[in-house]
Amino acid sequence: AGEAPRGLGDMSDAATMDSTAWLGEALGDLYTRDTLTGMAYPLSCLRERLGPIRPSRLIIIGGKPGQGKTSYALAWYLQLLEHHRPAFLSLEMSKEYLWEKCAAAKTGIPGWKFERGIFDDADKEKIAVFVDWWASRKPLFADDLGFNAHLVEAFLTKEKPDIVFLDHIQMAELDQYKSEREGIRDQLYEWRRLTQKYKIPIVLVSQVNEKESAKRNDPRPRNEDLFGSSVLNRIADLILLVWWPAKETPYDEQLPADATKYFVGITKNRYGETRGVKMNFYADVNRFEEVHG
Repeated sequence: AGEAPRGLGDMSDAATMDSTAWLGEALGDLYTRDTLTGMAYPLSCLRERLGPIRPSRLIIIGGKPGQGKTSYALAWYLQLLEHHRPAFLSLEMSKEYLWEKCAAAKTGIPGWKFERGIFDDADKEKIAVFVDWWASRKPLFADDLGFNAHLVEAFLTKEKPDIVFLDHIQMAELDQYKSEREGIRDQLYEWRRLTQKYKIPIVLVSQVNEKESAKRNDPRPRNEDLFGSSVLNRIADLILLVWWPAKETPYDEQLPADATKYFVGITKNRYGETRGVKMNFYADVNRFEEVHG
């Protein structure tokens, strides 16, 4: 046998040392995975299919405008806020408006009452209880961050959240780029980097292009409808596409009897199955519930 190429032995030794260095940590992760973060997806119908939320995951919630993407992300955020330290960074809606949606979900008070400021004494008692709970959780909730990945990274370094929700990525600061497509692409790669560097999940809310589903004559969104879809499909670990059929009803027609029917499609799952999950969405109180039977 001839002499090994120069440096080959050193490279082999380095690779072996590196493997043993991270293998112990990986095994620890493997055997404690169910309790590693303690964080779960919203509703058991998703938890059963997706397992626990793993560190370093990049997750996309996509859908058409007005289809409940933000409501779904907030429902998830509120669930995690019970025992964890999630952060919700809004680029589209004010934190005051989002707080009202959270209050409606937790109290069961219809959103129209918050819009009009019409409350009875029972409502006010419920709101007071919610305010105390909200303050006790010390939520990370902002509408002046997240416009680019550098601001998000500074926030991660300072606040150290367990998971970050960013709503929505098309509102990111893209002025320095030649095109929106290029800007979204570069920002997505930056958010992917942040998941790896800080070992936390990041959930990105994204719009879809309605024109694409119109061309197909099929209202259900698909991965290729996402803005920046080529990059999103490549780097996302999990894509959840939401669809609320009642919102497809023409404005001059009566809503169907099953107007609460709602679907979340697991349309990309790097580590498991893809399929649709049915639930009910009660938009007046911003709540999602299981469908039984």
